[in-house]
Amino acid sequence: MEEAHNGFNIKTRIVSCKNFHLVDKLFSISLDNATTNKRAMEFLKEDFSINLLLNGSLMHVKCCAHILNLCCDEYGLREKVIALNTSTRWNSTYKLLHNAIAYRDILTDMYNESRASDGQFITNDHWSLAKIIHDVLRTFNNATHIFSYVYEPNIHMVILECIKIICTIKQTSLANPGPSVKRLLDNMKVKWCAYFTEFPPIYAIAAILDPGVKLEGLTNLLTFYYQQLDVSFDVPQYVNKCKRILERLCEDYGAVIQPQPVGSSMGASRFGILEPILKKQLPDGSWSSSSSSSNIGRRVLDEKRSRLSSESIEMC
Repeated sequence: MEEAHNGFNIKTRIVSCKNFHLVDKLFSISLDNATTNKRAMEFLKEDFSINLLLNGSLMHVKCCAHILNLCCDEYGLREKVIALNTSTRWNSTYKLLHNAIAYRDILTDMYNESRASDGQFITNDHWSLAKIIHDVLRTFNNATHIFSYVYEPNIHMVILECIKIICTIKQTSLANPGPSVKRLLDNMKVKWCAYFTEFPPIYAIAAILDPGVKLEGLTNLLTFYYQQLDVSFDVPQYVNKCKRILERLCEDYGAVIQPQPVGSSMGASRFGILEPILKKQLPDGSWSSSSSSSNIGRRVLDEKRSRLSSESIEMC
């Protein structure tokens, strides 16, 4: 806008956008609480040439992010954008609570002031519940970061991280016997069991190949896991099944890739351009690879013995 940014000019500019048919679609506008913005909304509602839904009662929506940042200045905290929650992602709930708990005083004052008329206030009990949920979901968030590794292996850590999650859920349930917390954790456990009552064998095989776990360690981990999960499961049978799969994998790989015996020659082909240098010329002028060096050694030794015999005969 080239003209002055006052309420009337802002309203005029909005109404003048006829090419986009905005005037006929005005429902609500999110703005901060600046005086010019408030006056612009008042001018819009007073213009009877505009048909506003519900007479413009929903027109001005105060910008929560801007108001939050203004409160941050009063509390001496830096401005913050609170992450939004996604119902299908527990990590988004963790991030929302993580930021909200740090700014609990600001959010409490903002919310309680806005709900003064109906008495629906945020209390310390609400924040205590938020802290419990936050601590549980932190384990999920940490596991997600580990599972998202790109430049280092992580599949062998899946079972370990899953055990940490279940232990956190169970310990939190025991430490907080309240009905709201118990109901929440029970629902999480049901959802969890739908996916991880039995691990895909590839996770177990990766754990077996981990030098710090191996076969015995996997058996102990899974036994502990199902105890924490309170689920009956035949761990030895599952581990044996994974062991047989691993054995079949080794057999299949062995049929395709023939391993070189320890200490044997790998052949001259792996030396690339140095291969000709590694070849030795035979007495008849032909070339042989370094893999025939033992034959060459015997031929040279026979020739030396023959030459020594000739010299001895001549001396005689």
